[in-house]
Amino acid sequence: MVANQEKPLSAYLSAVALGGKKRAQAARLLPLTEADTIAIGAVAPHWRDWLAHPDADDPWWSRGDHSQAVPTVTAPNHLVSGWDDFALPGLVRDYQTMRNAGGEPYLTIGPWRHWDAELSMTALRESLTWLRTHLLKDRSGLRKAPVRIYVRGAEEWRNLPAYPPAEVRPQRLYLQVNGGLGGDLPVGSAPGRYRFEPPRTRCRRRAGSSVPASRGRSTARRHGRDGPAAWSTRPPVPGPSRNDGGSRGWF
Repeated sequence: MVANQEKPLSAYLSAVALGGKKRAQAARLLPLTEADTIAIGAVAPHWRDWLAHPDADDPWWSRGDHSQAVPTVTAPNHLVSGWDDFALPGLVRDYQTMRNAGGEPYLTIGPWRHWDAELSMTALRESLTWLRTHLLKDRSGLRKAPVRIYVRGAEEWRNLPAYPPAEVRPQRLYLQVNGGLGGDLPVGSAPGRYRFEPPRTRCRRRAGSSVPASRGRSTARRHGRDGPAAWSTRPPVPGPSRNDGGSRGWF
């Protein structure tokens, strides 16, 4: 997307819509440093710079860190992202920072990845409405609810006054030895291991996910390794719960 974002809109959208196969091939390439040559057919200096500085606290990243200025932003903002967009955590932090500073930003989160064409088209439509509202003072196309999110499972859009909803309480779950998720810290156990070899491992993409997933244990065992591990809450999480799509995991 970065390689095409300065091109005319038609060329940009075409690259987004037709680039899926190349991105899948690039995601399986090792070393990742050279994935740019598969994805866009050329060396991308920004990509290689990113991989050369893997630590978040590396001073190299400070040049692009404008987080301290976010509370001072007074211009109207409408933030658009997707649940599988790698940029979502930072975008939500900016949204909450602006609200805490007294701002009234709008927020839209859909069932998209960063490069999905639908995300690009939604952002374009919302941008035109936003500019018409604030430059031409025409609020006829502006929705009343400042927040609109897509709820997976229910497969529906919901309008909210703010995000996260006031009634939401975060719950921390830990990976358990038996393959479950629970509120208690797990007991000590041997680590689980999985060796991923892009040239030899067939992958498919989970619906709505930007991360390739293994085809299963049969493929993994054929290459002499265990299949992918999964954890779930069985029985379900006790008490009333609702997941609006904003689950996060740390490993």
